[in-house]
Amino acid sequence: MTLSLPGTAGAAEDVNTPAMLSAAALSTVATEPESPTVLRCTSTADFLAALPFLTGFTAMNSLFVVPFSGRRADGAVRLDLPPDDSAAAATPFLDALCELLTVAGLTRCRPAIVISSAQGFAESHGAPWRRLASRLRRRFAREGWELREFACIAPDGWISYLDPAAPARGRPLEEVRASPVRAAAREAQHRPPVPFAQFGGLPEVDPARRRAVAEALSALDGTIRQGGFDRRRALDVVDLVERCLAVRPEHLEAADAARLVSESDDATSWLLIALCTIVRPAFVRDLMEHDGTLIAQLGIGRFLRGISAEKPGLHRLRSAIETLACAAAHAPEAHRAAPLALLAWAWWMFGLQSVAAARLAEAAELDAGHELVLTVARLIERPPEWLWAEAA
Repeated sequence: MTLSLPGTAGAAEDVNTPAMLSAAALSTVATEPESPTVLRCTSTADFLAALPFLTGFTAMNSLFVVPFSGRRADGAVRLDLPPDDSAAAATPFLDALCELLTVAGLTRCRPAIVISSAQGFAESHGAPWRRLASRLRRRFAREGWELREFACIAPDGWISYLDPAAPARGRPLEEVRASPVRAAAREAQHRPPVPFAQFGGLPEVDPARRRAVAEALSALDGTIRQGGFDRRRALDVVDLVERCLAVRPEHLEAADAARLVSESDDATSWLLIALCTIVRPAFVRDLMEHDGTLIAQLGIGRFLRGISAEKPGLHRLRSAIETLACAAAHAPEAHRAAPLALLAWAWWMFGLQSVAAARLAEAAELDAGHELVLTVARLIERPPEWLWAEAA
């Protein structure tokens, strides 16, 4: 089998409907089209070694589903495991999993499944989650679905549930660590996998930069007219975003970061910034020149929902997310809610509802009644339309 890794570290997407699982429970991996690295796995140990690099994170007590197209995979789906593997807990979990696979069109791909367990083989007196694994295999057999692989990795070993000769105490993790696929994946990635709880978090704050951004915001105070549509100001915002995205976040000028934070507090400018993270600035300029009232006519929520039908350029959006995260992290607390809502929208548009919800929760702690926080909260209740369209 072959796994296709993105040119930069993986990013998780969520494929979630409220009827199935909470937003925090489910994520899939978005693969960027720019220069993917192809890893060839010849064993289950190779596959387990590659999985964290495919997703961009590690996660305990999770079930990963990796769909394949032929012998190739370029994405994964993660679900929180149920509280235990009793029938009462396993049945609704398997119902949700099967509904997800059916709705997302993943039932024909012979997926590989991995259970990542916090509980070890010694503690479980055998393979962790073996009752859940047995129920899953029986359920898939009833549905007529085939499994390419079904493995378990724990702190003290790993096995394939499909291997009748798998040792009760598991195989040594050294087989996974020593896989040549792991070395190849490390060499290909710019960012190593991180724990899922840290994935998508704000960057570390530079105190000097935060002071500089605060000073620049104070200088801007009162100079930017809030509310209403102004074509000249809109074009200035487009130029600002283009300038900010042209440099690495660590090289972002404090004055530009301050302007980005300040403009994001206005609904129209906020939306222009959002648009510039997913489409060419020239398109946004044309929109402002020819139909600058479109946003006001549709309303921001409806407009955002409409543009979510088109899959964004994931490489550009990921770069924009890093810039927005840097600006939000260095913004004074009183100015941080709107850029955090913008960052939440960007993660949602990227496909990662879990991270979007986490960033929006931070924004709500600062200003729960902010118009943009409320708008994004309604928007991220379900995945972006492009995600379902692509699955179909």
